[in-house]
This record gives sequence, structure tokens and C-alpha cells, in this order.
Amino acid sequence: MRGTKKTRAWVVAGALVAALVFLSLASCATSGSNKALDWKQADPSAFGGRQFNTLGLQTSGPNIQPLYGYVLYGDGVTVSASGRITGTPLGRMSLADVQQDYQRVMRDNMIQGGNLILREILRDGSVVAYTATMPFLNITIWDMAPDTPGPNAVLQVTFP
Repeated sequence: MRGTKKTRAWVVAGALVAALVFLSLASCATSGSNKALDWKQADPSAFGGRQFNTLGLQTSGPNIQPLYGYVLYGDGVTVSASGRITGTPLGRMSLADVQQDYQRVMRDNMIQGGNLILREILRDGSVVAYTATMPFLNITIWDMAPDTPGPNAVLQVTFP
């Protein structure tokens, strides 16, 4: 009997410690000042021939096929990718260059991806970047330095 009480006490103490660790980690994860940025559908005619810094995106994980997309952004903006998505800097590209690269990627991987979906990423009501993604690529763009003034931004792309 005495050994059973000690074992139960250790189990209860272990469960309590695990719950406290979980709660403290959860509060750390939500207490940051980072915020997900809003977006709206972009009009392709608004791009013209402008060139942007471009980050190519590719998912990894349990999907049968990887998903592809692009983030187009101006000078002074820093973009990175994390989670189940990787980012590859592609240099400066226009929207037409992005669409050609997307068609090449689809052809090289022998997949049907559909048309790119274009979105404006908004920060304080102003466009800070654009995304061009496959229809099923639902990414979130986080503002990692929301207190940074003006057009300079530090953005992070995540995929669930």
C-alpha cells in the first residue's frame, strides 16, 4: 500500500509539472508582438513591368506533391520562410518572369497546378509585398517587427 501511494504521488507531481511546462510554453508562443498580415486579391494589371525581389516557395511534408509559390517584395523588406516551407531567393523578377518560372516548375515536375493566385500583403494599410501561389498553398505572412516604421519590414512566411 505504501509503495502505491508514493507512485501515485509521483504520477500526480509529474502530470502537474507537465501541465505547467505546457502552459508556460503556450504563453511564450502567444505573448510575442508578431502579427499576421492581412491580404487582398491583387489586380495583375497593376504590376506592369516592375521588377521585385523574389523568394520562391516550396512546401515539404505529408502532401503527395509539393506546392509552389512566390513572394515579391521591394527593397528594404526582408523575407524568410519557416516551418514546412522553404524559400529560395530568385533575384529580381517581374510578374511575367514569375509566371514563366511557375510554368517551368510545373512542366519539370510534371504536375498540374492551376493558375497563380495573386495577393497584396498589407501592413498598416499599405502594400508591403505580393504573393503568387498555387490555389491550395495557404500561407501566412507574419510581421516580425511591427514597430519598424515605414516601408521597411521583416516578414516571415509560414505554412501550416
